[in-house]
Amino acid sequence: MRHLIFLILVLPLSLMGQIFDPRAVPPPSNKPAPKPPTTSSNKPQPAVVDNKNATILLTWVGSGNVQIELGENKTAAMPGKPMELKFKSNETYVLKVIKPSKTYVFEDFLIFEQGASHVTVDLVGEKLTVKTETDQARRQAAEQAKIQEANRIAEENRRLEEAKRQEAARIEEEKRKKEEARLAEEARLAEARRKEEEARLAEIKKKEEQARWAEEEAKKPLSITLNGNIIEVSGRDLGKMSCQDAKSACAALGDGWRLPTLDELRAIFQQLHRNGKGNFQSEAYWSSTSFLNATNYHFGRGLYYEEFGFVKHFVRPVRNM
Repeated sequence: MRHLIFLILVLPLSLMGQIFDPRAVPPPSNKPAPKPPTTSSNKPQPAVVDNKNATILLTWVGSGNVQIELGENKTAAMPGKPMELKFKSNETYVLKVIKPSKTYVFEDFLIFEQGASHVTVDLVGEKLTVKTETDQARRQAAEQAKIQEANRIAEENRRLEEAKRQEAARIEEEKRKKEEARLAEEARLAEARRKEEEARLAEIKKKEEQARWAEEEAKKPLSITLNGNIIEVSGRDLGKMSCQDAKSACAALGDGWRLPTLDELRAIFQQLHRNGKGNFQSEAYWSSTSFLNATNYHFGRGLYYEEFGFVKHFVRPVRNM
C-alpha cells in the first residue's frame, strides 16, 4: 500500500520535471519544419523562355484612335502609325479592335509565321479587314514603289524636258517670226525706197524728155503770117535784157535775125503763144517799134506798153523768109 501511494505521488512529479527541464532534449519529430517567410530576394524566379520569334508591324488604317488586343498585346493605336509586336510563330491569335462603344473581333484566326512582317487592320462597316504582307512582298512592293517612283521622276523629267523643248521652240518660233517681221519691214522699206527712187528717176526722165522735147521743138522752125509775108520765129528766147542789148543780141545771130516789131509780136502772141507753141513766157517781150519810148508786148495780158529802154524784158528773134 505504501508502495502504491509512493508511485502515485512521485510519478507525476518526475514527469513534470522532464517537461520543464531545460537540459532535456526533445524527442525527434517527423513533422516538417516551417518555411521561413519569403521575400522578393529569395522568391524563386520562373525560367525565361523567349519564343516570340515572329516580329510584325501592325498598323491601324481605320479612322480614329482605337484599343487593339492581339494575344497578350494590348495597345492604343493611332491611324497610320505602325506598332512593332512579337508573337510565337505558327500559333493562332484573336484580333480585337475596341472602340468606346463596341468591340470588333476578327473572325478568322491569325497565324504569324517567320517573315510575316506587316499587318494592316481596317474597319469596313461592321467587319474588320486584315491584310498581311511578307518581307518579300514588302520588298517587292518597295522595289515596285521605287520603280514607280523612278518612272514617275523619269516621266516628270521627260515632261520638264518636253516643256523646256516646247518653250525653246516657242522662243525660237517667236524669234523666227520677229526676224521674218523685221525682214518683211526691211523689204517693205526697201520696196518703198525703190518705188520712190523709180518715181524720182521717172520724174527726172520726164523732165529730161520734156526738156528734150522743148529743145527739139525749139529747133523746129516756127513761122507766122503777117500781111501776106511769112516770118520765121526763133524757137528759143535769148533771155532778159534791155531794149538796146536786145537789138544787138539779135543782130549778132546773123543770117537776118532781128528784134520783132510790135505788130510781129502781136501776131506771134495770137498765132503761136495762144496755141501753145514756141514755149513763150507769159511776160513782156521787147519790140523794135518805138514811139516816145521803147515798146514791149506782154504775152500774159495781150497788151503793149511803152517803157524806158533800160528795163529788162524777154527777147525772141525773128527774120524774114
